[in-house]
Amino acid sequence: MSSRKEHISETPATQFLRKQGVSFSEHPYHYEEHGGTSVSSRELGVPEHAIRVS
Repeated sequence: MSSRKEHISETPATQFLRKQGVSFSEHPYHYEEHGGTSVSSRELGVPEHAIRVS
């Protein structure tokens, strides 16, 4: 049995953070097509202006 946490996603940003040894956490949510920052902010429970889109 593995003690390693299940990996959720990989992006250029998460690759960079891992390579630099930066600590971060993943917060998965249900994807909604064309939902944009309003959906991600709702699902993550943060203000919409706090969402950064690259």
